[in-house]
Amino acid sequence: MRVVRIGTWNLAGRWSDHHGALLEEAACDVWLLTEVSERVALEGYRLHASQAPMTTRRDWAAVVSRQPPAASR
Repeated sequence: MRVVRIGTWNLAGRWSDHHGALLEEAACDVWLLTEVSERVALEGYRLHASQAPMTTRRDWAAVVSRQPPAASR
């Protein structure tokens, strides 16, 4: 069985190199982030943000994953 590490974090619109370092250190395969700044970027991950923005330069939520999304039925 393959183990998948999943993490969640309410960023409250904040983002810095320190935030990125903490996410990378946790080494999760998938993150559910809320109140996501448009500045969020993690090397080696794909970010899939909610369609409707929360406010200017901030999304309600995003899934950040190492693997591309798969189509669902």
